[in-house]
Amino acid sequence: MKEYATCPVCGSNNVKHHRSRRLKSSLLSIQYKCKECKHFFTENTGEPTTERLPPTVALNDTEWSHQSNNQVIVTGRIEQKAGRKPPTLDEVIKKFGIDEDVWTVERFVVNEWEQGQSTKEGTPCIISLYQIKLTLVRQVAVETSIPPIRPIKFQVSAPMVKKPKKKQFKKAIYLSDAHIGFHRDLRTGQLEPYHNRKHWSAVIRYLRENPVDLFVLGGDIMDMGDMSDKFPQNPEGHFTTQPALVETAWLIGSILEVIPASSKIVYIEGNHENRLPRYLLNHFSSAYNVSSVRFSEEPILSVPELIVGQGVDQDRIEWVGDYPNGAYWINNNTRLIHGHISKSRAGATAGAYLDEINASTIFGHIHRHEVASMSLQSRSGQQVETTVFTAKSFGMFGVPSRVPPFKKNHNWQQGFGILLYDETYCNAQTVSLMEEGFEVEGNMYIGDDYTAQIVKDTEWLALS
Repeated sequence: MKEYATCPVCGSNNVKHHRSRRLKSSLLSIQYKCKECKHFFTENTGEPTTERLPPTVALNDTEWSHQSNNQVIVTGRIEQKAGRKPPTLDEVIKKFGIDEDVWTVERFVVNEWEQGQSTKEGTPCIISLYQIKLTLVRQVAVETSIPPIRPIKFQVSAPMVKKPKKKQFKKAIYLSDAHIGFHRDLRTGQLEPYHNRKHWSAVIRYLRENPVDLFVLGGDIMDMGDMSDKFPQNPEGHFTTQPALVETAWLIGSILEVIPASSKIVYIEGNHENRLPRYLLNHFSSAYNVSSVRFSEEPILSVPELIVGQGVDQDRIEWVGDYPNGAYWINNNTRLIHGHISKSRAGATAGAYLDEINASTIFGHIHRHEVASMSLQSRSGQQVETTVFTAKSFGMFGVPSRVPPFKKNHNWQQGFGILLYDETYCNAQTVSLMEEGFEVEGNMYIGDDYTAQIVKDTEWLALS
């Protein structure tokens, strides 16, 4: 411990130096702290001897800031013992190493402040700090030539790009929820269709110009309202299943005429087609599941057998029954179903099918446009592979305001799907229906009213 002074409160010499500062009177004011009573006190002494002051400190690093080619601002700092005069301009020029043959001092500013320090022996002292700022101007200005802006000239060579190989995909049509059915005018006996015949005519026109490999009827193609136990049976809907069968068979036959001979139709059973076996089970159980003597795989009173009975080529139609479990797989990753899930919130049904199975699903039943996707990662050796599954519906092919129950505020949309696929890939495009047709790739397909033609072909006058 080094004794500096005596505490005026308790008289102890056990004190320590706290801080020092130089007064305007040139006296050195030293503040001490008593270690015994914790009291602070100050003593003023004369100017310390030269031996105890630190020597003049060398110049700190300077900073040259170029304002232009001909003007520079130089800043730096000088430290020296207290009591000395501030550095003069000549001293600063010498310390800063400024070439007076090149530069002229335009402005010279010195800022001064003091700081308390201790010598190597531990004696407190005061030093003066000076911040120097010089503005220098070249004696001989340097002119800078700025070239004018000119347009850039260059020649671009088109990179050699190999012509991509066109991959051959198969094409399919998925169409569901057409609800072919009728409402009978009780005064005239005339049948008024639920479905839009111009939409069907437009599809047949598209098939003439665009060959497909597969045409999928995704369920609820017929409404079969007079066989429903869910809704009250109005007289206007009685005895309308037979004309619906006739028109459905006529449309299937028309499609088979325009698609290639190597193509086929897949008919997936929907809940409306399933009304027939359920109606038989509830009201005519003795006829349920009765088959013909030719050992058909389907009961004789079933949609596929009744359609074939209307003259349709059964060898080009594949029936997918067992609703709601029936599914048709067009490749290893994509299944086509009618669907049994129906969520009220938009998009929720598609998400539910992604939770049901790790596969892409094309579905109907909900009469809405919906799509949802999910990515799954799997490890194959050192590689992590990502598989994207998609669930998608294209809406109904029928007319919302005509399909029972008759409401005008359904959140339903009309459309069908065009699928491009191979062994593992499937890209599904939604085609929205307009009043009399639809648009695909900028081409309009407008349908005609085929009423006169179907009456002529089937001899069913009631269809007119």
